[in-house]
Amino acid sequence: MASIDPLPPAASFSVAEAAATPGKGKTPYRRLPGRTAILWIGRGRLYLGDDHLLKVETFFFVENYKRFAYGDIRSLLLRQTARGMILSVVLGVLALGFGALGWVTDNAAGRWILLGIAAFFAALLAVNLVRGGTCRCQLVTAIGAQPLPSLNRTRPARRALGLLAERITAVQGEIPSHEAAERVDDALRRYSEQTGGARNPAKPEVVPPPTQTPEAKTPEERW
Repeated sequence: MASIDPLPPAASFSVAEAAATPGKGKTPYRRLPGRTAILWIGRGRLYLGDDHLLKVETFFFVENYKRFAYGDIRSLLLRQTARGMILSVVLGVLALGFGALGWVTDNAAGRWILLGIAAFFAALLAVNLVRGGTCRCQLVTAIGAQPLPSLNRTRPARRALGLLAERITAVQGEIPSHEAAERVDDALRRYSEQTGGARNPAKPEVVPPPTQTPEAKTPEERW
């Protein structure tokens, strides 16, 4: 059965230190691109260990750790979402609205206040556009699909999945093409079950597992 186990308490404190100073007797971790943050009260990160993926979630002063052995990961899912586009529209409307109000206001102080608010929303819009499209990612093991909320932007998510695919391939090696097809079908089936109540859910991209073929493929194509 796939191992998705919390870290023992003795190891819970060393993740950040190990990522920064891997040569001091601790398990070396490499932090993956992407992060999730809820204001100042919560955040999440993913780390590559020697033989497992480490998922770290923090809420206030409580940290939760889960590890996924590379040998137990069957497939990876990436689904594009409209969240980034919706946020851009909302921020654009707010920036234009406050800008228009500031332009037509006769009071000089009020004009600068309104234009300042418009500039603030415009800056948020620019940041959102630079960060790119949004997505949701999951990894699939024998016991189910596990969300990866820190991979919520498409570009860093693709980079992270590529790095993760390299580690998985190093452990599992290439598998027969028929088993790869079964894994892809199983991942899509699990995703379909999870989104059964949604209206026209976007079909996710399945990063397929490495197959025993002579053609060289990129990590993302292999997993």
